[in-house]
Amino acid sequence: METAISPDVVPTSLQSRKFWMLHRDKKPVNPSKPVTTRKRWSSTQNYTTYTKALELLEQYPGHDGLCMILREEDNLLFIDGDHVRDKSSGEIHSGFTDIVTKLAPDGAWSEVSLSGTGVHVILEGRLPEGYRKGLIELEEGIQIEFFDKKRVCVVTGDLLGDSLDIPTVDPDTLAHLLHERSKTRKKEPRSINPKQSSFDQGWISDLPISIRYTSGGTSDAPNIDPSAWRDSESKNSACHFLDTDTFYDRREDQAWGRVGMFAHEQGIISEPWTDCTGNKFIEVINRAKELGINVPVDKDKYLTSIPTATIPITALGTLSPSEAKRFQSKRGIVAPTTADIRERIGNQVNDSMRKRNRTCIRSPTGTGKTHSIASQKWSEKNSATGDQPVVLLSSTRKARDSAFETGKEQGNEVNKLQGVDEVCPVAMGEFDTEELEKVLGEKPSTWFKKLQQRGLRSWKIHSMLENKLGQCPCRINGICDSEAQYSGGQRDSDGSPRYDLTVACHPHAYSQSMTRDCNVIIDENPVFKMDFDYCSATAIANKKLKTLNVGPNNLDELYQTAVKWPRYTNSEDEKNAPAEYREIKDFIYSGASMDWVVSETESHILAGAIVQACFNAFRKDCVFDVNGIATGEAVHRECQRNSSGEEISINRQQIYVTIEKGEYGLFIQNVWNIPDLSQARSVIVLDATPIPDFVNLLLGDDCKHVSLLTPEEEKNWRVIERRLIVVDVSGGHVRPSATGKYFNPDSEIAIIKKLREMAPLQTAICSKKEEEPLREAMIKAGIEDPKIMTYGAQRSLNDFGNETIGYITGSIDGGDGFINHMCALFGYSATPTRSDKHCDDCNGLGCYKCSHTGKKRDHGRGYEGNSDKARMFLESIRENNVAQAIGRYARPTEEAFTVGYDAGTKYTCVFVRTAAIPEGYTDFTCPGVVWTASELQKKIIGKLDSQNYMSAKEIADELDCTKEHVIKTLSGLDKHVTCWKGKGKYGADLYRLLSNESLIGIVDLSLKDEEGKIVNSNVLSNNYTWSFTISSNQTKLPLDFVSASAMALTDGGETVQMDIEAVGDPPDG
Repeated sequence: METAISPDVVPTSLQSRKFWMLHRDKKPVNPSKPVTTRKRWSSTQNYTTYTKALELLEQYPGHDGLCMILREEDNLLFIDGDHVRDKSSGEIHSGFTDIVTKLAPDGAWSEVSLSGTGVHVILEGRLPEGYRKGLIELEEGIQIEFFDKKRVCVVTGDLLGDSLDIPTVDPDTLAHLLHERSKTRKKEPRSINPKQSSFDQGWISDLPISIRYTSGGTSDAPNIDPSAWRDSESKNSACHFLDTDTFYDRREDQAWGRVGMFAHEQGIISEPWTDCTGNKFIEVINRAKELGINVPVDKDKYLTSIPTATIPITALGTLSPSEAKRFQSKRGIVAPTTADIRERIGNQVNDSMRKRNRTCIRSPTGTGKTHSIASQKWSEKNSATGDQPVVLLSSTRKARDSAFETGKEQGNEVNKLQGVDEVCPVAMGEFDTEELEKVLGEKPSTWFKKLQQRGLRSWKIHSMLENKLGQCPCRINGICDSEAQYSGGQRDSDGSPRYDLTVACHPHAYSQSMTRDCNVIIDENPVFKMDFDYCSATAIANKKLKTLNVGPNNLDELYQTAVKWPRYTNSEDEKNAPAEYREIKDFIYSGASMDWVVSETESHILAGAIVQACFNAFRKDCVFDVNGIATGEAVHRECQRNSSGEEISINRQQIYVTIEKGEYGLFIQNVWNIPDLSQARSVIVLDATPIPDFVNLLLGDDCKHVSLLTPEEEKNWRVIERRLIVVDVSGGHVRPSATGKYFNPDSEIAIIKKLREMAPLQTAICSKKEEEPLREAMIKAGIEDPKIMTYGAQRSLNDFGNETIGYITGSIDGGDGFINHMCALFGYSATPTRSDKHCDDCNGLGCYKCSHTGKKRDHGRGYEGNSDKARMFLESIRENNVAQAIGRYARPTEEAFTVGYDAGTKYTCVFVRTAAIPEGYTDFTCPGVVWTASELQKKIIGKLDSQNYMSAKEIADELDCTKEHVIKTLSGLDKHVTCWKGKGKYGADLYRLLSNESLIGIVDLSLKDEEGKIVNSNVLSNNYTWSFTISSNQTKLPLDFVSASAMALTDGGETVQMDIEAVGDPPDG
């Protein structure tokens, strides 16, 4: 319900401040801003004045009222009394009254909270130094909180008393009060990491750093500007403790030393307080040397527990779990087990539920996210669930069924909701009779699917079918099986959850009866992008507009019509607008009728909302962004009549569109249909590669983002626990698959043949476009029945989990268009970097293909403006899909997860032929395909065999090419062709193949580690040494995993003999 707050009940000193926003369910929003930027309450661009906020409240119905965003620079103290007021009598707790009187003896502006049980007071002033908040507990469940920044203050206008004063609080009185009674004590700087503090001496003090001192602080700890590592408006919320050379950020409550500051400024670590040990500290040392700092030669004390190579980590696979644990602990290798990670997942999910949070949890593929949820008996975890149902929404039916089986195996009561086409006899084609086909004009299953495609709910389709036939065939027993699965709901008669868990697929998120007051867990983050596979969104919008008798008939005409009217800032102005404007707007906001959706081929139930979103986009002050893209949004409400015949809203969705200027006019490129999860008790997204902006679009900007593993933990878990090795065979090439020009069948055949010399390769992952060409190449390489998975379809599939070798080739890339539209949707400004050359299509005049710039796209994937965001969206498609593909391999058994591996369990090695590998995933690199034969070169080689010699002239004469071309081809194949010097006629050189195998390419799989060193003997020589000895008769490497003898000299000096699994070609000699 909208609450317009009269200026008479708000202090003028607050009205003039620019920190006001609207709110919906206490969540700040500025609906006048583009698309989802409007939800960023931490961004000052969304703040406005009190007067303007009132106008927005009137202009944009559906919001609940106004709120203030408390910032550090506002110098205001917000006192929040929680449960201090009796709602029925209005009596205020005496303890609260006493404290407010001490802080504001002459009274202060106070108002009742939205719940009616709380009281808000605002004073001028700040919390004492060191306090991030204050908390005084009056009695159990009744408390007072004090805030001076990063706080959303909902204003109700329900005054307590008649004071509109904002008095200044006495700082000594406040400090004494909090010191005596606050449960949140003043925080001292955190102690420095012991490893790091031991470094802060000698040469460390010579590390150059940039510090800008600001006003305030003390002589021993002056304030410094934190802008180098985070946004700061005050410029003085960090300090430098001079005697210990320690830095402290008050807002983040983080402390660090000179090493951290130097490493951050040098780009070695992302934030100055990030752990700077291991390879990062070695990089600090190397960088210091480059700057001329005299680093002591004896630096072993800094490296005692730092793992510096992958080979020692992979060797842990030969140890028993207990031995591996001791070995890791002694060398400081942090590698959580899968059981550890599952425990973290469970704890984080329980904590998020308990706090009723919106949370996104990032955990790598293969950590058992789904298993962690499905195996818990949620009906016994009331403290976390609030005695409310738990619903798990999976991305695929296969993942849903897996969760269902896991829950059942654990003895849990699990409810599985299926799609209509899985259980409804009509939708499944069981009633596709000639008799019914005559009535409907087509098969009943086809008719049913057609209406589903147009967005109609199954209950509505069943009702329509009943009206047409008199009796719905699948409701012969009164209710269809697809409807029966919902009967009884998720709660028993006493309101308690009926099941431990309900499992369904993502589309069930649109049903508020499934999510209201429930704890919703979404497995694999969905983007809820609409795919109108029977026609385009533009065609749907234009068809809807053509039903308007007077006015625009398509998007271009709608744009021309919308921009000619002035911007009406409130409903009063709109009342005086031209009749044409009001008529068109009323039509646009009327939605799509059911009869129209059923009768029109190019129609959809969302057509009205899509047109409304386009109209809203065209009504903005700045319609098109730097890339010529417009964005708009609208709300779609699904209504149903109750027993009294009144329409009630049962579902609500937010529609977002992006519109582009095409070669032949405006067209809608994307439509997102975001379900409303605001009524859910808690919402948790579990994903290996979440896109933060999309998660926030679904859950709101107050969503908490949690990463369960550090990069080091994730890599070590993959290698040690999961035993998955990744080898980059890309040669540094990304190989996007959009055009198909980077797919070379001969190169693929060559590398697949080479891999098959090592192990029985049977599987591969690639783009959908390259699936069939790759299948053909795999067959030609000797694989009779290749198994191929494609990008986009690989999520939550474990079909390759038991393979010992895998192959991934090429990458998918949405292109500049995809990234431009993502940036437009989220309000970012990023343009592709362009060269000085004219566009080939328009010769510099500007056209659709060059985004009307007249310039060619520069080489590479560079961007200007918000390039970091553009890169993020690129990686969300390209690198994230490669990560998901890698994660399809090495899916251990449940026993391996819970009990551990046997010593000597084999590794899985995945060879990746694209440079779009996420950071931290590559264990080794090798050149891959270094040469592929052209058609003529194939013919030259084809003339040779392993039995007879031929001269270059003989080959040239037979193929009608030059002798020089033959010699150049054969001289580059010295390892595959033998040359008999001067033994031919007239002293000519003679050539023959070393084997009869068809040679179409040369593949080099000599491995290099992360530092570019060839993996052979003496890989790492420091406090401990790994030596590899590979006998000369070992020819099949690495995936037969030839056992090699290794001697490990440990820190204590003792020698341990163990078998390790060597990966790589034998070293020369």
